[in-house]
Amino acid sequence: MPELYEIRVKGNLSKKFDKYFNGMDVVRLPNGTTTIVGEIVDQSALHSLLFKISSMNLTLISLNAITREAVEKFELGKRANKCAPDIE
Repeated sequence: MPELYEIRVKGNLSKKFDKYFNGMDVVRLPNGTTTIVGEIVDQSALHSLLFKISSMNLTLISLNAITREAVEKFELGKRANKCAPDIE
């Protein structure tokens, strides 16, 4: 069964990079970080995603397995939050 993950990286990624995260939610926060949230099917897929983040030269801040309730809270915060401008 897929697990939900929240991945936080340094910087506000350009929207053109959203496609690299396979349909996961990508939110740019005013504090200068980007949060990526979604289901990851297994450990192999998780390692592939982490390799992709490393290959993009991004700084990983945190990686957390989360609950569905946390995703709902994330969605509420995303709607209330004014997203920061993109960086290339």
